[in-house]
Amino acid sequence: MRITSLCLIAVFATILAGDRVDAAEWYAQGDLSQEFSFDDNFRFSARSDDAESRWSTKSTANVNVGASTPNLQVRLNSAFDYTYFPQESSLNSADQRFNLDTTYQMERATLGLGASFVRDTTRTSDEEDTGLFIEENKRRELYRVGPNWTYQLSPLDSVNMYGDYVSVTRSTKDLDSYSQYSGGFGWTRQLTARTQIQARFSGFHFNTGARGDRKTSLIGFEIGGTHDFSERWQASFFAGPRYTWLDGTVRFTNSLNMRERISDNDDDVGYLLDANVRYQAGERTSLVANASRDVSPSTTTGIIRQTTAFGLFFNHQLLEKVAVDLSGRYSIQETLAGPSDLRRDYASVSPGVRWRLTEDLTLRCSYRFRWQKFDESGETANSNAVFATLTYQLPRLSASR
Repeated sequence: MRITSLCLIAVFATILAGDRVDAAEWYAQGDLSQEFSFDDNFRFSARSDDAESRWSTKSTANVNVGASTPNLQVRLNSAFDYTYFPQESSLNSADQRFNLDTTYQMERATLGLGASFVRDTTRTSDEEDTGLFIEENKRRELYRVGPNWTYQLSPLDSVNMYGDYVSVTRSTKDLDSYSQYSGGFGWTRQLTARTQIQARFSGFHFNTGARGDRKTSLIGFEIGGTHDFSERWQASFFAGPRYTWLDGTVRFTNSLNMRERISDNDDDVGYLLDANVRYQAGERTSLVANASRDVSPSTTTGIIRQTTAFGLFFNHQLLEKVAVDLSGRYSIQETLAGPSDLRRDYASVSPGVRWRLTEDLTLRCSYRFRWQKFDESGETANSNAVFATLTYQLPRLSASR
């Protein structure tokens, strides 16, 4: 019911803003996929006697619909997943994701409004988040709505503002529900045809919904820019200070014996980072590398933490119908609202091969290695998994009026 209200708000706001909906072009497209997987340590457990292997299948339907006029664009992206575990039915789940994005273009300004709904479980959301609640398969529902605005001050200067409201609810009292308000303001200057500089100010206010005993706020400032070194090389870099303060007590579960700890009011000073490099080596090969440091609540526990992450993605079109890719991620998560030794290192590497069997049918086979370490206990865990996914691209439907 809540996501319906959010979507109606976004749709009505853009329709009221648009004056040429009768001339819209409509489209619908999507795909169906079936995944088969095997993981030799599904629990992601550090103890060998707790490690268990699992077979699973996942059926997915992706549906994208939209409409556009000379001024107005509306896009709704939806995904429906059903995961089945033959050996343990308690792990089965049906997940849904909806993302609504609307923009309205005026002479010098662009107005936007977005809404999202995610209904999943700790099994699907906790792998990179904490690595502690994967097997519990606890239900999570996330709601988000937020407006944005961009204004062209001059041919070279523009400003933008955004706001967001996020609410996460849980089906269990063991994990917190929470809400978060965030927003920001930015300025962009086009120095040359290849170079932009930007300055942006952002912040958020977070509080638990289940107990109401924890509130955290952040303000941050970043400066940086983007530069195209050539048609093949592009890079962006943003960095700046941030200040975070906590008001209230903190409850959380650790990696040893799941006990609770309480932290007094505290504050923390650090920095934010967002860096990306893209390289396009001809039409067949692409490479993307990124590094980031930000502060956000855990999507599973709601505990505020600082995450430093490094990512890499490589793709190469080996043959006309065969492509290979490699993705990797390494992250360091440190809890800000608790003892300083609550650190988790996480890494994953996944190479894959994709075959285009027909114009509409694709087969992708991949391998994934995961590793994590909790500094509090000193224990490490790793797992190996293989995946085979068949994807069928549905015909695109379009109409205009």
